[in-house]
Amino acid sequence: MDEHRNLIFDLYGTLYDIHTNERRLSFWRQFAEYLKGYGMDYHPGQLQKKYLRSCRQETERMRKERGFELIEISIDTVFRQLCQDQGYEPDKHDIEMIARTFRSLSTDYLKLYPQVRETLSRLKGQGRRLFILSNAQQLFTDYEMEELNIREYFEGIFYSSACGCRKPSGRFYDCLFSRHGLKKQESVMIGNDYYSDILSAHDYGIASIYIQTNQSWKHHGPLPDDCRQIQKIGDILKLQQDWPTAERD
Repeated sequence: MDEHRNLIFDLYGTLYDIHTNERRLSFWRQFAEYLKGYGMDYHPGQLQKKYLRSCRQETERMRKERGFELIEISIDTVFRQLCQDQGYEPDKHDIEMIARTFRSLSTDYLKLYPQVRETLSRLKGQGRRLFILSNAQQLFTDYEMEELNIREYFEGIFYSSACGCRKPSGRFYDCLFSRHGLKKQESVMIGNDYYSDILSAHDYGIASIYIQTNQSWKHHGPLPDDCRQIQKIGDILKLQQDWPTAERD
């Protein structure tokens, strides 16, 4: 069996459970009230429409510029546009704080799944190289990783917003594999999404581990032959008993 030296984790629905709701009018009221501190005067309904319109426009702009569908915008461009439309020119710190507040106000809960930290610690201690490959906004997710205290376990963290593309695109995998010089036969993708994680890994030529969680979509069709299924994240430790111990550099 090829050595599974490189373990590539999805994030949302795989390592941690989160529920956000950006449709609540009460959320947009709170966010509009927060922006008043920067001198902006948005009506909540107007703010929501401008935010969604800006997201759509930036998505279409990037699709035309890059020439493929599975792009990912960086949300900082949207928040910057909201500020500039009100005559305020934000700096980097402003954008970070606005994004953090937006995410905090819209989040109902955020928590690690059971056994995550213990599992990551043991895998790293065995010499595995751990990576994140997540369809996520860096401005949101960096803060969440700090709150959950799991950043230290990963050698590399790749967000779709930073790479400009997202799973299931092979371009996103290329960002990780080229940066860290990974070999496909030594790598395995671990995720809860049948299409974005498991089928994309198979199409890219790497093995996968499927974990069905409360955030997994129902799927139709069998798992690929190069995929193993587990019930909880700690079961990776049972699977890896069949893997050779990774040699440390």
